Amino acid sequence: MAHVPVAPDVTITKSLILRNFLKFSWLDRSVNQFGQKLLREDEQVVKTQIPQSIETDWNQELLVASDAMILAYRKLYKKWPC
Repeated sequence: MAHVPVAPDVTITKSLILRNFLKFSWLDRSVNQFGQKLLREDEQVVKTQIPQSIETDWNQELLVASDAMILAYRKLYKKWPC
């Protein structure tokens, strides 16, 4: 799942559902529908939250290799802040 901010109050969410079990094509549609159902449930919660400005003083953190997505996001954020 990726969340892409496109404006200060708008974010596009893209998701991809993968599985390495029950690899039957006839099951693909059901798995996809279930994933979409979960996203719709989360959407109701997200839409009721009040957005807050993010803290941009990241000097106090210790990030590791598994935080590569965070580092990439912050690099892009510095280049194109919302």
